[in-house]
Amino acid sequence: MLVLAGFELADADCAWVVELARRLAVTPEDCVRRLMDPLPSYLPPAQPTQVHRHDGRFTSLRLAGRLGSLTALPNLAPLTGLAWLDVRGTTLDRLDLGAARSVEVLHASDTPLTALTLPAAPSPFRWLEVQRTRLKSLDLSPYLFLECLGWEGAPLESVHACDLTARWLPELRDPPLAGLVTTRQATAAELHDFAEHFNYDDDLDMLGWVVSHPACDLGTALLAYWRCDPAGVRCSEEEHLRPLRDLLGLVEARVAAGAYATAACPYDPVADGFGDGHMDEPGIPAAVRRCVP
Repeated sequence: MLVLAGFELADADCAWVVELARRLAVTPEDCVRRLMDPLPSYLPPAQPTQVHRHDGRFTSLRLAGRLGSLTALPNLAPLTGLAWLDVRGTTLDRLDLGAARSVEVLHASDTPLTALTLPAAPSPFRWLEVQRTRLKSLDLSPYLFLECLGWEGAPLESVHACDLTARWLPELRDPPLAGLVTTRQATAAELHDFAEHFNYDDDLDMLGWVVSHPACDLGTALLAYWRCDPAGVRCSEEEHLRPLRDLLGLVEARVAAGAYATAACPYDPVADGFGDGHMDEPGIPAAVRRCVP
């Protein structure tokens, strides 16, 4: 049994620590104590090592400055609750997170990394920092919800991404990185997932790009339409609602033109709450007053 921060580690997480301790040539107890030590002064603060109090699984691992001369980690697949990983300032030259599907955040700056495999899809991965590494390529294509990419000081030569991510993430739109990006087309399911989780306080131009995408499904377009609250927005002339009115007009025009080739992504405006009581309003075109499929 190993205890970290007063909580007993789950068996799989405990076994992972035992393997890490073996590679570091320390006892498992010493390894646990090392995980809880303060960060070296040359590293900025980050998420501390934490364990979920109910199931004893790691939720975050702060390995920065604690791995000695280790160049690779034990397989992270058993750490099924791990969301945050910090390996800054280590000597890791390769890192495989392919089976670590719960990881959302990776801090890996100031390392000699030359090989990095990110979590396999589906994945909630959203934050990547690889500044001052030796990485020459990144495959970001599975990740629709990236919020941050820190890469300054890395000798990147190529970045592969979904066209949705390339449009959404500022770092991929701006030079010099934009010139290194190759894209694949988002699928209808990916566009629907993005629209479903979109914050309507964000830039609505992005949502306009989604509903104009050649792979966009009718169900996705209707989801975007009804979540703009057409019943309320249509009867208002307030200037701050203009972007919503523009988006409504865009979807109405594309639906009327038969621009959506598929109708496979399920959407019911009444069940979603936005169409409830508004499905017969004359100001809303009949073509958008429907469910998919």
